[in-house]
Amino acid sequence: MTRQEKKRDNLVCVYSFASGRSFDDCVFLGQRYRERTGDSPDVSDYWVLAIRSTGADDTEITRVLKGKRWLTGIWRSPSGVVWIADATGKAVHRLSDVYDLAGRPPTESVLGAVFEGVWGLDDQNVFAWGMQKSARGQRGTAVFRFDGTNWAEFPAPGFDVIDMRGIAPDLILAVGVGGGVARWDGRSWTRFQTPTTELLCCVHVAGPDESYACGHGGSILAGSAREWSQIGEIPHGLPAFAVAKFRDQLFVAGGPLGLFRSCGATRPLELIKPNIRATWFDARDDLVITCDTEIDGTADGEAFFGTAEDFLCQTTADLEILD
Repeated sequence: MTRQEKKRDNLVCVYSFASGRSFDDCVFLGQRYRERTGDSPDVSDYWVLAIRSTGADDTEITRVLKGKRWLTGIWRSPSGVVWIADATGKAVHRLSDVYDLAGRPPTESVLGAVFEGVWGLDDQNVFAWGMQKSARGQRGTAVFRFDGTNWAEFPAPGFDVIDMRGIAPDLILAVGVGGGVARWDGRSWTRFQTPTTELLCCVHVAGPDESYACGHGGSILAGSAREWSQIGEIPHGLPAFAVAKFRDQLFVAGGPLGLFRSCGATRPLELIKPNIRATWFDARDDLVITCDTEIDGTADGEAFFGTAEDFLCQTTADLEILD
Protein backbone atom coordinates (compact mmCIF):
# COMPACT_ATOMS: atom_id res chain seq x y z
CA MET A 1 0.00 0.00 0.00
CA THR A 2 1.40 3.38 -1.00
CA ARG A 3 1.67 6.31 1.41
CA GLN A 4 -1.30 7.99 -0.30
CA GLU A 5 -3.36 4.80 -0.06
CA LYS A 6 -2.53 4.49 3.65
CA LYS A 7 -3.60 8.10 4.21
CA ARG A 8 -6.91 7.48 2.45
CA ASP A 9 -7.44 4.40 4.62
CA ASN A 10 -7.01 6.42 7.83
CA LEU A 11 -9.59 5.89 10.55
CA VAL A 12 -11.63 9.05 11.20
CA CYS A 13 -13.57 9.51 14.45
CA VAL A 14 -15.98 12.39 15.07
CA TYR A 15 -17.85 13.26 18.29
CA SER A 16 -21.34 14.78 18.54
CA PHE A 17 -24.02 15.96 20.99
CA ALA A 18 -22.29 15.74 24.38
CA SER A 19 -24.95 16.00 27.09
CA GLY A 20 -24.70 16.27 30.86
CA ARG A 21 -24.20 18.63 33.76
CA SER A 22 -20.45 19.12 33.14
CA PHE A 23 -17.71 18.15 30.71
CA ASP A 24 -16.47 15.53 33.20
CA ASP A 25 -19.96 14.10 33.79
CA CYS A 26 -21.57 13.61 30.40
CA VAL A 27 -22.32 11.25 27.53
CA PHE A 28 -21.71 11.73 23.81
CA LEU A 29 -21.83 9.98 20.45
CA GLY A 30 -18.92 8.88 18.30
CA GLN A 31 -18.90 8.03 14.60
CA ARG A 32 -16.09 6.06 12.91
CA TYR A 33 -15.39 5.74 9.19
CA ARG A 34 -12.48 5.43 6.77
CA GLU A 35 -11.21 8.53 5.01
CA ARG A 36 -11.42 6.77 1.64
CA THR A 37 -15.11 5.86 2.05
CA GLY A 38 -16.45 9.11 3.53
CA ASP A 39 -18.86 9.54 6.41
CA SER A 40 -22.06 8.05 4.99
CA PRO A 41 -23.96 6.06 7.66
CA ASP A 42 -23.76 2.84 5.64
CA VAL A 43 -19.93 2.85 5.83
CA SER A 44 -19.74 4.05 9.46
CA ASP A 45 -20.27 2.62 12.89
CA TYR A 46 -21.60 4.47 15.94
CA TRP A 47 -20.59 4.52 19.59
CA VAL A 48 -22.02 5.78 22.87
CA LEU A 49 -19.34 7.07 25.22
CA ALA A 50 -19.41 8.42 28.77
CA ILE A 51 -17.09 10.62 30.83
CA ARG A 52 -16.96 10.80 34.61
CA SER A 53 -14.62 12.42 37.08
CA THR A 54 -12.26 10.25 39.08
CA GLY A 55 -11.09 13.13 41.28
CA ALA A 56 -7.88 15.14 41.28
CA ASP A 57 -8.76 16.79 37.96
CA ASP A 58 -8.77 13.43 36.18
CA THR A 59 -11.48 11.73 34.12
CA GLU A 60 -12.44 8.22 33.08
CA ILE A 61 -13.81 7.66 29.58
CA THR A 62 -15.92 4.58 28.87
CA ARG A 63 -17.02 3.07 25.57
CA VAL A 64 -20.58 2.16 26.54
CA LEU A 65 -22.11 0.77 23.33
CA LYS A 66 -21.22 0.24 19.69
CA GLY A 67 -23.36 -0.64 16.70
CA LYS A 68 -24.12 -0.17 13.04
CA ARG A 69 -27.31 1.84 13.50
CA TRP A 70 -27.22 5.54 12.65
CA LEU A 71 -27.49 7.34 15.99
CA THR A 72 -28.57 10.95 15.50
CA GLY A 73 -28.97 12.37 19.00
CA ILE A 74 -28.31 11.76 22.68
CA TRP A 75 -29.59 13.49 25.82
CA ARG A 76 -28.83 12.82 29.47
CA SER A 77 -31.63 13.72 31.86
CA PRO A 78 -31.03 15.39 35.24
CA SER A 79 -31.48 11.96 36.88
CA GLY A 80 -28.73 10.45 34.73
CA VAL A 81 -30.94 8.44 32.37
CA VAL A 82 -29.64 8.53 28.80
CA TRP A 83 -31.95 8.78 25.78
CA ILE A 84 -30.68 8.05 22.25
CA ALA A 85 -32.30 8.79 18.87
CA ASP A 86 -31.87 5.96 16.34
CA ALA A 87 -32.62 6.86 12.71
CA THR A 88 -31.93 3.36 11.35
CA GLY A 89 -34.07 1.50 13.87
CA LYS A 90 -36.73 4.24 13.90
CA ALA A 91 -36.50 4.02 17.67
CA VAL A 92 -35.52 5.74 20.89
CA HIS A 93 -33.25 3.88 23.31
CA ARG A 94 -33.21 4.37 27.07
CA LEU A 95 -30.14 3.61 29.19
CA SER A 96 -30.99 3.80 32.88
CA ASP A 97 -27.36 3.38 33.94
CA VAL A 98 -24.54 3.66 31.39
CA TYR A 99 -22.16 2.02 33.86
CA ASP A 100 -24.35 -1.05 34.55
CA LEU A 101 -25.86 -2.27 31.29
CA ALA A 102 -25.84 -5.87 32.51
CA GLY A 103 -27.82 -5.07 35.63
CA ARG A 104 -30.05 -2.48 33.98
CA PRO A 105 -30.27 -3.41 30.27
CA PRO A 106 -31.14 -0.73 27.70
CA THR A 107 -34.72 -0.57 26.42
CA GLU A 108 -35.84 0.24 22.90
CA SER A 109 -39.06 1.95 21.83
CA VAL A 110 -39.74 1.52 18.10
CA LEU A 111 -41.90 4.46 17.06
CA GLY A 112 -41.67 4.33 13.26
CA ALA A 113 -39.92 7.63 12.52
CA VAL A 114 -36.47 8.30 11.09
CA PHE A 115 -35.36 10.28 14.11
CA GLU A 116 -33.36 13.49 13.93
CA GLY A 117 -32.90 14.15 17.64
CA VAL A 118 -34.01 13.72 21.23
CA TRP A 119 -34.19 16.08 24.21
CA GLY A 120 -36.22 16.53 27.37
CA LEU A 121 -36.93 18.49 30.50
CA ASP A 122 -36.88 15.42 32.77
CA ASP A 123 -37.78 11.73 32.55
CA GLN A 124 -41.50 12.59 32.37
CA ASN A 125 -41.06 15.02 29.48
CA VAL A 126 -38.84 13.56 26.76
CA PHE A 127 -39.27 14.56 23.12
CA ALA A 128 -38.02 12.88 19.94
CA TRP A 129 -38.50 14.19 16.42
CA GLY A 130 -37.86 13.17 12.84
CA MET A 131 -39.64 12.14 9.66
CA GLN A 132 -42.14 9.40 8.89
CA LYS A 133 -44.39 8.32 6.03
CA SER A 134 -48.15 8.19 6.25
CA ALA A 135 -50.24 5.23 5.12
CA ARG A 136 -50.46 6.95 1.74
CA GLY A 137 -46.70 7.26 1.51
CA GLN A 138 -46.57 10.98 2.20
CA ARG A 139 -43.51 12.24 4.06
CA GLY A 140 -44.12 14.37 7.14
CA THR A 141 -42.68 15.64 10.40
CA ALA A 142 -43.17 13.42 13.42
CA VAL A 143 -42.81 14.46 17.06
CA PHE A 144 -43.25 12.09 20.01
CA ARG A 145 -43.38 12.68 23.77
CA PHE A 146 -42.60 10.28 26.61
CA ASP A 147 -44.64 11.02 29.75
CA GLY A 148 -42.74 8.77 32.14
CA THR A 149 -44.71 5.68 31.14
CA ASN A 150 -45.54 5.70 27.43
CA TRP A 151 -44.54 7.32 24.16
CA ALA A 152 -47.30 9.09 22.21
CA GLU A 153 -47.47 11.27 19.13
CA PHE A 154 -47.17 14.98 19.85
CA PRO A 155 -48.36 17.86 17.64
CA ALA A 156 -45.82 19.02 15.05
CA PRO A 157 -45.15 22.74 14.51
CA GLY A 158 -45.73 22.83 10.74
CA PHE A 159 -42.16 22.46 9.47
CA ASP A 160 -39.43 19.85 9.54
CA VAL A 161 -37.91 20.02 13.03
CA ILE A 162 -34.14 19.95 13.50
CA ASP A 163 -33.93 20.93 17.19
CA MET A 164 -36.18 21.40 20.23
CA ARG A 165 -35.38 22.97 23.60
CA GLY A 166 -37.30 24.57 26.46
CA ILE A 167 -37.52 25.35 30.15
CA ALA A 168 -41.03 24.11 31.06
CA PRO A 169 -43.77 21.87 29.61
CA ASP A 170 -45.57 25.01 28.44
CA LEU A 171 -42.49 26.79 27.08
CA ILE A 172 -40.77 24.75 24.39
CA LEU A 173 -39.29 26.02 21.14
CA ALA A 174 -38.68 24.14 17.90
CA VAL A 175 -36.55 25.25 14.95
CA GLY A 176 -35.89 23.73 11.57
CA VAL A 177 -36.19 23.93 7.82
CA GLY A 178 -36.97 27.19 6.03
CA GLY A 179 -36.11 29.40 8.98
CA GLY A 180 -38.88 27.76 10.97
CA VAL A 181 -39.34 28.82 14.61
CA ALA A 182 -42.34 27.87 16.74
CA ARG A 183 -43.26 28.03 20.43
CA TRP A 184 -45.35 25.48 22.35
CA ASP A 185 -47.48 26.97 25.14
CA GLY A 186 -48.83 23.72 26.55
CA ARG A 187 -51.80 23.65 24.17
CA SER A 188 -50.65 24.59 20.68
CA TRP A 189 -47.76 25.85 18.57
CA THR A 190 -47.34 29.49 17.56
CA ARG A 191 -45.11 30.00 14.54
CA PHE A 192 -42.97 33.14 14.22
CA GLN A 193 -41.79 35.16 11.26
CA THR A 194 -37.99 35.08 10.98
CA PRO A 195 -35.58 37.07 8.81
CA THR A 196 -34.09 33.97 7.17
CA THR A 197 -35.09 30.92 5.18
CA GLU A 198 -31.97 28.94 6.04
CA LEU A 199 -32.07 25.69 7.96
CA LEU A 200 -32.00 26.51 11.67
CA CYS A 201 -30.11 23.77 13.48
CA CYS A 202 -30.10 24.82 17.15
CA VAL A 203 -32.29 26.71 19.60
CA HIS A 204 -31.56 27.80 23.17
CA VAL A 205 -34.22 29.02 25.60
CA ALA A 206 -32.71 31.35 28.19
CA GLY A 207 -35.99 32.51 29.73
CA PRO A 208 -39.70 33.17 29.08
CA ASP A 209 -38.87 36.19 26.92
CA GLU A 210 -35.35 35.35 25.70
CA SER A 211 -34.33 32.71 23.17
CA TYR A 212 -31.62 32.25 20.54
CA ALA A 213 -31.21 30.19 17.39
CA CYS A 214 -28.63 29.72 14.67
CA GLY A 215 -28.45 28.22 11.22
CA HIS A 216 -26.45 26.65 8.45
CA GLY A 217 -26.23 29.97 6.63
CA GLY A 218 -24.39 31.48 9.60
CA SER A 219 -27.24 33.57 11.02
CA ILE A 220 -27.57 34.18 14.76
CA LEU A 221 -31.14 35.02 15.80
CA ALA A 222 -32.63 36.34 19.03
CA GLY A 223 -36.27 35.95 19.96
CA SER A 224 -38.78 37.16 22.51
CA ALA A 225 -42.31 35.99 23.21
CA ARG A 226 -43.41 38.27 20.35
CA GLU A 227 -40.78 38.44 17.60
CA TRP A 228 -37.44 37.26 16.22
CA SER A 229 -34.59 39.20 14.63
CA GLN A 230 -31.05 38.62 13.42
CA ILE A 231 -28.32 39.83 15.79
CA GLY A 232 -25.18 38.48 14.13
CA GLU A 233 -23.61 36.03 11.75
CA ILE A 234 -20.64 33.73 11.39
CA PRO A 235 -17.98 35.19 9.05
CA HIS A 236 -18.03 34.33 5.34
CA GLY A 237 -21.53 32.85 5.52
CA LEU A 238 -20.21 29.64 7.03
CA PRO A 239 -22.51 27.55 9.25
CA ALA A 240 -23.25 28.28 12.88
CA PHE A 241 -23.58 24.88 14.53
CA ALA A 242 -24.99 25.76 17.97
CA VAL A 243 -25.80 28.66 20.27
CA ALA A 244 -26.20 28.92 24.06
CA LYS A 245 -26.36 31.59 26.74
CA PHE A 246 -24.14 30.81 29.72
CA ARG A 247 -23.04 33.08 32.57
CA ASP A 248 -24.70 36.06 30.84
CA GLN A 249 -22.65 35.50 27.70
CA LEU A 250 -23.79 34.21 24.32
CA PHE A 251 -21.64 31.43 22.89
CA VAL A 252 -21.74 30.33 19.26
CA ALA A 253 -20.21 27.15 17.86
CA GLY A 254 -18.34 27.87 14.65
CA GLY A 255 -17.10 24.36 13.92
CA PRO A 256 -13.69 24.56 12.20
CA LEU A 257 -13.59 28.33 12.76
CA GLY A 258 -13.64 27.90 16.54
CA LEU A 259 -15.64 29.18 19.50
CA PHE A 260 -17.30 32.60 19.33
CA ARG A 261 -18.72 34.73 22.15
CA SER A 262 -20.75 37.90 22.56
CA CYS A 263 -21.15 39.68 25.88
CA GLY A 264 -24.47 41.26 24.89
CA ALA A 265 -27.17 41.09 22.26
CA THR A 266 -25.88 44.29 20.66
CA ARG A 267 -22.20 43.33 20.89
CA PRO A 268 -20.44 41.75 17.89
CA LEU A 269 -19.31 38.15 17.96
CA GLU A 270 -15.71 37.65 18.97
CA LEU A 271 -13.65 34.61 18.07
CA ILE A 272 -12.23 33.70 21.48
CA LYS A 273 -10.95 30.15 20.97
CA PRO A 274 -9.98 29.22 17.40
CA ASN A 275 -8.60 25.92 18.71
CA ILE A 276 -11.97 24.84 20.20
CA ARG A 277 -13.78 23.54 17.11
CA ALA A 278 -17.19 23.63 18.76
CA THR A 279 -20.18 21.92 17.17
CA TRP A 280 -22.66 21.59 20.09
CA PHE A 281 -23.44 22.94 23.57
CA ASP A 282 -25.22 21.77 26.70
CA ALA A 283 -25.53 24.63 29.21
CA ARG A 284 -26.15 23.38 32.76
CA ASP A 285 -23.74 23.58 35.72
CA ASP A 286 -20.97 23.91 33.12
CA LEU A 287 -21.10 24.79 29.47
CA VAL A 288 -20.36 21.41 27.89
CA ILE A 289 -18.80 21.90 24.47
CA THR A 290 -18.69 19.17 21.84
CA CYS A 291 -15.78 19.39 19.41
CA ASP A 292 -15.03 17.04 16.54
CA THR A 293 -12.28 15.17 18.41
CA GLU A 294 -12.63 16.19 22.07
CA ILE A 295 -15.12 17.28 24.73
CA ASP A 296 -14.46 20.66 26.35
CA GLY A 297 -16.12 22.64 29.09
CA THR A 298 -16.09 25.78 31.17
CA ALA A 299 -17.59 26.61 34.56
CA ASP A 300 -17.26 30.38 34.26
CA GLY A 301 -17.01 31.20 30.55
CA GLU A 302 -13.37 32.17 30.93
CA ALA A 303 -11.28 29.07 31.75
CA PHE A 304 -11.72 26.10 29.42
CA PHE A 305 -10.81 22.46 29.94
CA GLY A 306 -10.86 19.44 27.65
CA THR A 307 -10.84 15.66 27.71
CA ALA A 308 -11.32 12.60 25.46
CA GLU A 309 -9.08 14.04 22.73
CA ASP A 310 -8.84 11.37 19.99
CA PHE A 311 -9.88 8.76 22.59
CA LEU A 312 -12.14 6.79 20.27
CA CYS A 313 -9.62 6.57 17.43
CA GLN A 314 -6.74 5.72 19.75
CA THR A 315 -8.58 2.95 21.59
CA THR A 316 -10.28 1.35 18.57
CA ALA A 317 -7.57 1.68 15.92
CA ASP A 318 -7.28 -2.11 15.64
CA LEU A 319 -11.05 -2.65 15.27
CA GLU A 320 -12.57 -2.79 11.80
CA ILE A 321 -15.63 -0.71 10.99
CA LEU A 322 -18.72 -2.81 11.73
CA ASP A 323 -20.46 -4.25 8.67
